[in-house]
Amino acid sequence: MSKLIVASLDALKKTMQNNIPFQIQRNLGYYLKCSFSFSKSANSKEIEDFESETNLKLPEDYKFFLSLHNGMELYKDVEESAPHWHIFGIDEILDALEKYPTPEHVYTIAKFDQTLICVNSDYVKDGKKGYLLDQSIYTSSHNDGDPLHLNFELWLDRLLVSQGDHFWLWNSITPENLNDYFS
Repeated sequence: MSKLIVASLDALKKTMQNNIPFQIQRNLGYYLKCSFSFSKSANSKEIEDFESETNLKLPEDYKFFLSLHNGMELYKDVEESAPHWHIFGIDEILDALEKYPTPEHVYTIAKFDQTLICVNSDYVKDGKKGYLLDQSIYTSSHNDGDPLHLNFELWLDRLLVSQGDHFWLWNSITPENLNDYFS
């Protein structure tokens, strides 16, 4: 069991107040009224079948998440004018393998517009903790993507705290280039 996933999702669900849309602020003054949805849990057979059929290893913290919610939509714009985060369930991972070409040892578990969050299955098999990768939908099928140096539970917690913002990119915005984002 991942205590961080439980704590993060419990806090989110308390914040949601009966899934009434609520307002968030992201970096650079971006404002959004949003909602969330949670899929039903995956069972252990579905998870085991995925691993045996694909020869891809799911991280333990992500398996735990799937046992709670087999997918999730985060920060969905109630006006449907902005993209939102979608954390994939097992069937959606299989669909993503077809839709977003990746190296054989990499698979996609989340999407926001053109951003893909992927797992390096070889790292998971080797017991490495920082197995998540950041890719674009345009990344070459021969490129793993950029390492995030995070596991799923830390990424999810930070994604929720940052209100769905791409927190791993914040350091690329500097005083020197800040005005470029408002051009």
